[in-house]
Amino acid sequence: MGRSLARVLHPYLREFLSAQPSWSAQPWSSLKLIAVAGGPGSFTGSRIGVVTARTLGQQLAIPVYSVSSLAILAWLQSSLSRGVSTDPAQLWAVQMSAKREEIFGGLYESNKGKQGEQKLLTCLPDQLWSSAEWEQVLSAWPEAKRVSAEACEPAPALSLVRLALSLRQQGQTPTWAEALPLYCRHPAITMLE
Repeated sequence: MGRSLARVLHPYLREFLSAQPSWSAQPWSSLKLIAVAGGPGSFTGSRIGVVTARTLGQQLAIPVYSVSSLAILAWLQSSLSRGVSTDPAQLWAVQMSAKREEIFGGLYESNKGKQGEQKLLTCLPDQLWSSAEWEQVLSAWPEAKRVSAEACEPAPALSLVRLALSLRQQGQTPTWAEALPLYCRHPAITMLE
């Protein structure tokens, strides 16, 4: 949504929540967790999304899962390949254009847990790379399957929720204060673009 997020977020939130069957009986108490794509991505979108999630999490005293946009895309690709691939573990090199011949990139491994549930491990946290640096990093991981954020819908909501639920099943319960935007670049530089 980019810069229009500030204008449309609250009406969309109101519309979504009012359509939920349990909303009329127990409005806010029916929420058990909040999941938000924390970035990298649009500076304004990441900031507004995370601030809204933090505010709701704080007021409702529920966990807030601020998940990397790149991790969400790795989770989506892993989900799509589960029925196709026989590999117990898969490596995903997820990248997103950061302009100026730079890339936001991260490396994730997906595998199945003991009960067959999907898990995602961070092998290389999201960072800002020059295109040449990223290619050099990937040369050390030839088995990694490349995923370009530009070829996917922005942070698929269902994958975000499923990844947050997986983290919760693994025992993670982050507080609202732990949810921070992931810029990968100093915010002052991002604002100048």
